[in-house]
Amino acid sequence: MEKVSVSIETCNSAFEDNGHLELSRILIGLAENIANNNKPSKLLDINGNVVGTVKYE
Repeated sequence: MEKVSVSIETCNSAFEDNGHLELSRILIGLAENIANNNKPSKLLDINGNVVGTVKYE
């Protein structure tokens, strides 16, 4: 793995009040997955909506 690209859309209700907390929750989850040798390609908000993608190159 030489490059990881993360893209997150923050324009839905999960980010309205405390967007910084929702963003950190998503990124911490991604870091935990990578640490456990998992490579998710979709990122979900607290409501279960797909809000981001991860590309591994």
